[in-house]
Amino acid sequence: MVKVAIKIINVAIVFLLLMLVASCANQLPPNGGDVDKTPPEIVEVYPVNGTTNFNDDHIELEFSEYITKSSLNDVLLISPAINGKLDFNWTGKSVDINFPEPLKKNVTYVVTIGSDLQDYNNKNKMKESYTFTFSTGNEIDKKILSGKVYNQNPAGVMIFAYKKDSIEIDPLKNKPDYISQAGSDGAYKIAGLGEGNYRLFAIRDKYKDLLYQPSQDEYGCASSDVTLNTNDSSLAGIDFMLTQKDTVPPRLLSATMTDKNHILVGFTKAIDSTLIKTDNFYLMDSTTNNSTKTSSAFKGTAKPTEMVLTIKNQI
Repeated sequence: MVKVAIKIINVAIVFLLLMLVASCANQLPPNGGDVDKTPPEIVEVYPVNGTTNFNDDHIELEFSEYITKSSLNDVLLISPAINGKLDFNWTGKSVDINFPEPLKKNVTYVVTIGSDLQDYNNKNKMKESYTFTFSTGNEIDKKILSGKVYNQNPAGVMIFAYKKDSIEIDPLKNKPDYISQAGSDGAYKIAGLGEGNYRLFAIRDKYKDLLYQPSQDEYGCASSDVTLNTNDSSLAGIDFMLTQKDTVPPRLLSATMTDKNHILVGFTKAIDSTLIKTDNFYLMDSTTNNSTKTSSAFKGTAKPTEMVLTIKNQI
């Protein structure tokens, strides 16, 4: 009986251990209670913000709760860019990020974790992006540019900063020198900058390739280039309004003869009024392939997507 009792106890202990391991392994919210709406936060980083003479081969991040790992891959930004693939080693709520190559000497690095970072349980996003800087040299660049993106949904909008030099600045082809991201309130901050002239853009980078895609991305431009001088510690108020470049040309939608001399023409969108000229329109007889020129073209009281053509000769 004693052996049987011991065997039962051992089985019970093993079962309890398995249940404990399973509960620890699964990142699941507790049953019942209010839904977690608290955004995740970064509670500790290595190296600490402002570290100089950094010569390690990795950085570390610790979060306030379990994080969706794939979301960190999408929002982690390091400037200047590090060539090669980063290696992520997770332990609970912490992650070690190993560099594929040694860092550049005497360079200030800016690490940004974008506001699209999500927690594991309810996909809550960070309230704002998080940035820290460190230097591989004796000094660290501490100048800051900041402002706001004005949009109904500013969260996640990227801020591209290019240092003006002999290299062509073209967001279509060139990736930015420095990067930040707007938070849910539209506010952003680019830290770790040195003296110099900068050109800034706000891009809703849907492909996350650090390039501007006119057919996909909304964009905004700063009103002017920005100069940081020796005595400047920060410049604020560099704001953006986003717009979408129209890359779809108008199409002819309809043509209706209102009488024997007038044709009401409709398009898929409003057209440039400077193009409403008789030379830009003609009528083609599909049976004889003969064309008839219009005598005038005008808007009149037509809708924004419509205009009127007149013809002298009856067709």
